[in-house]
Amino acid sequence: MLDELKKDWKEAGEQSKSSRVKDREAREDKRRRESFTGKYSGLFYRIFWKNFLYSWKDYALFVICSIMICAVTFTLLGCYQSLSELHSDEGTLVLFGTIGEGIQRILVNAMFPLGICTIFLLIYVLLFYLKKRMLSYGMLVTLGIRRKALHTAIVIEIGIGIMLSMICGCLLGNVLILLIHRGMCLLLEETIIFSPVAGKIYCGTIFIIIVIYVLTLLGMFFVTDFNPISASARIVQSERLPEKRLKLFIILGAVFIAGSWILYTQIWNFEKVSLIGVFSIGLYLILRYGGADYLRKQKRGKKYLERLMDRNYLYHKSSTTAKYLTGLIIIHLCAVFYFAFPMISSIVSEDPENLFPYDFMCMADDGDDAFFQELEDKYGAEIISYPMVRVVSVDKTQEVKAFERLLPQGQNIGISETTYHELKKALDTDYQARLLGLDENGEKICIVHQQDQSVKAQPIDWRNTKINPYIHIGLPCEEFDINSFYLDYVFPNRKVIKDEIGSLTGCYRRGLLENIVVFSDEYFQEAQELWKDTYIKDGYSIQMSYEKYGWPEAIPGETILQGPTKLVLINVDEKYIDSITQEMKQLLEEEHYEDFELYYDSEINCWYSSKEAIQDIKSERIMKAIVNGFVIVVLAVTGIIFLLIKMLSELDEKKERSVFLDRMGMRRKDRIHLLKKEIYLFYQVPFVITTIGAILFSAATFYVRRYTTEIIKQYLIRGILVWAIYFMIQWIFVWMLSKFIIRKVEDKNERKSFYKKGNY
Repeated sequence: MLDELKKDWKEAGEQSKSSRVKDREAREDKRRRESFTGKYSGLFYRIFWKNFLYSWKDYALFVICSIMICAVTFTLLGCYQSLSELHSDEGTLVLFGTIGEGIQRILVNAMFPLGICTIFLLIYVLLFYLKKRMLSYGMLVTLGIRRKALHTAIVIEIGIGIMLSMICGCLLGNVLILLIHRGMCLLLEETIIFSPVAGKIYCGTIFIIIVIYVLTLLGMFFVTDFNPISASARIVQSERLPEKRLKLFIILGAVFIAGSWILYTQIWNFEKVSLIGVFSIGLYLILRYGGADYLRKQKRGKKYLERLMDRNYLYHKSSTTAKYLTGLIIIHLCAVFYFAFPMISSIVSEDPENLFPYDFMCMADDGDDAFFQELEDKYGAEIISYPMVRVVSVDKTQEVKAFERLLPQGQNIGISETTYHELKKALDTDYQARLLGLDENGEKICIVHQQDQSVKAQPIDWRNTKINPYIHIGLPCEEFDINSFYLDYVFPNRKVIKDEIGSLTGCYRRGLLENIVVFSDEYFQEAQELWKDTYIKDGYSIQMSYEKYGWPEAIPGETILQGPTKLVLINVDEKYIDSITQEMKQLLEEEHYEDFELYYDSEINCWYSSKEAIQDIKSERIMKAIVNGFVIVVLAVTGIIFLLIKMLSELDEKKERSVFLDRMGMRRKDRIHLLKKEIYLFYQVPFVITTIGAILFSAATFYVRRYTTEIIKQYLIRGILVWAIYFMIQWIFVWMLSKFIIRKVEDKNERKSFYKKGNY
């Protein structure tokens, strides 16, 4: 038995070795047969050139799309460079802004969805172009052209297109930046000398374009119906209508749509773009399975045969129709709502000057009294002081931070209810104070999100659901483990019984930090003394810290720190603002240079200047309008190209059907009517659903940002104008596309050409 096994093992080894030798010999033979050490003749290159010219229109579509993407990328980066010169907290280009939204964050928030959009657009354009090219290369493939030569030709074509797009895109981008610079001077009502476009902008553009194309080529490998060699033999397949669990998927889609809208109305969701994604999933389920349910009911109806020709395309292309409709609706919804809203809101929001009732805001303590007294004596400054405590939230950033123990904590301003009413009264003499319903235990709080209404509504704490924030009284707890069982002890879970968006002292951190947290008067007096028994490192009481770390007692400056105790608001004559700014930098910053709260977070300062903040908000709003305006244009073009590629890819199929219907006796007028209905379906359905979706999500945003009736009115005036222009452009394109498709399908000369190709 053992000998037989050894014999079998030996034979298997010999067969394996023989197989490897044969495979190696086959590869060598193939390499020898396909090797070409000579030079291709001029005729060979002329054939390729003639072949290329035959598809120059498809190539032009690819190059135009690439130029548009490159020009937009270059323009956005160039605008960032220009506006960073006007922004006080913008330096080199990084991935995320630092203060509030920041022009960096505005740029990145637009670049990511714009990049995803352009990648999908390029995938469709490249697939369409390569499939068309493979049809023209069919003869060369049949004659036995070397695979290497074919692939080399394709790579050269795409490479030249990318290089042309970079060159033309940068040139066009320079022109656009020049126009934008002039527009910015008009908006800011001053002459600004902008620096020339830096070399890093060109390098950044090239890098981004290369990344986009690499991701595009990788994405093409996941498209299952793409095979360049066999593209000419592609068979059009019919798509079956789904039959099972239609009601279940319809209900699930409705739940997704309703749930995404309801969640969008909550301030703690920060107007997440992912909710638009959930909405699109629900929309696809409704279109796919709701449409199938509708068609199946119609199939059982009495008028099925009468309407069969009008709905024949839907019966046999149900999946494709649902996908394209969903894609177009999401493109349109992002254009007329998600990117149009920040652009329009930056125009209709109140003037930045009205967001800063005081010239300076300072967080101080008793040691700064002499400094403020000197400002009052020297400059005649009006100085108002209120008691405050530092209030810290568990998490200040919206980014997902899985498995992290130490989170960046947010610092805000805690005041009493009495101080809140005094601040409100200072802004509005007609203000009537009403009890807020706060409790003496500090569990119920009121929050004033100090941000302008062009900024996304955001929670004060991003931890967990963010509905009820985790709030700690005192300085940040640098070593507190967020996964500790003592989370509710150090950061008690507070209940927000009232919140508002506005400006009591100034929107210096645009709602990210330095918001106002209001406690009852009774609890505020207790909060002012909490620091005396709180270990600074982890927020535990001194007794608990002794048990954990062995600290024997409260040692000021080592185990306990008080933090700022006074909220100081300053108004001064405009001519003294620059002088006071210099003194703040020289004296107040030096005095508080080693303060833990400033050391912990560079975005926190001990004083803020309204003059700088106003300039920052103006530059941010301009950046927001420019960036989102460009994105809307790109989305409009994407929708157009998206539909154009779909219709062109089905052109031969429509020609064959037209010939068939003609020979069956259908009149030309009826065939044209049938074509128009199929084309206009992809305008009418997206128009209706997008309009409804834009209205619902706009209403949700009005609610979550606490827009007044006047701001809503101003927004709708401009928003409806933007919607009308956008959909008018789409309608004009669909009208032109219908004329083009009808001519290609029904024109006599086109029909003769179609016959000559041997189709019939």
